[in-house]
Amino acid sequence: MFRRTLLMLPCLLLVGCGAKLNFQNVCTLTPQTPENLNHFEAQSGEQTLTVKIGSTEPVDVGFYLKSTSEEPRDLTPADRVSKALLHKKAVKEETFTVKIPAKAAYSLMLTLPADGKKPADVTTSIRN
Repeated sequence: MFRRTLLMLPCLLLVGCGAKLNFQNVCTLTPQTPENLNHFEAQSGEQTLTVKIGSTEPVDVGFYLKSTSEEPRDLTPADRVSKALLHKKAVKEETFTVKIPAKAAYSLMLTLPADGKKPADVTTSIRN
C-alpha cells in the first residue's frame, strides 16, 4: 500500500490544482464585422495568462470580467477602456500577461480601431 502511494505521488503533483488553458483562435476582423468575442469559464484559483497576439493590421485587445451583466460589445468605446481588466490599443505583434482573479469568468474581445479600414487577420494564443 505504501509503495502504491509513493508511485502515485508524482502523478498527483503533475496534475496540479487548476485546468490548463491552451486557447488558439484565428479570425478576420473587417469594417463590417469589427469584433471578435470569446468567453471563458471561471477557475477556482487565480490565473496568470500569457497572451500572444499577431495581426496583419492594428487591433484593440480587451479582457473583461463577467461580474456585470454588460457584454463588452454593448459598451461605448470609452467604457470598453475604463471597464476592462486590461486594454491594449493598436496591437500588431505583442505578448503580454494578464491576471484573472479566482472564481471570475471573463471575456476577450478583439476589435478594429475606429479608423480601421483594412481587414485584419488575427491569431490569438492564450496559455496559463
